[in-house]
Amino acid sequence: MQYVVQDGGSTDGSERIAQRLAAGVCRVVVEADRGQADAINRGFERTDSEIMGWLNSDDLLAPGTLHRVGRYFHDHPRST
Repeated sequence: MQYVVQDGGSTDGSERIAQRLAAGVCRVVVEADRGQADAINRGFERTDSEIMGWLNSDDLLAPGTLHRVGRYFHDHPRST
């Protein structure tokens, strides 16, 4: 599993928090972008996974979401 944090240059301390939490677990990239769609595309370009998703700054995943997604693709390998 890969995590990419794509930040368009937030001024609210997001970069500092992301860098602290990353600690080798995810890649943090801070660069100007041309809006949300551009930032999402840039993040996807930095991965080499077959299955990708994203969260915006104020989104949350429900408990068990990643397990459920993983189970689905495990049970349906032709879906990828």
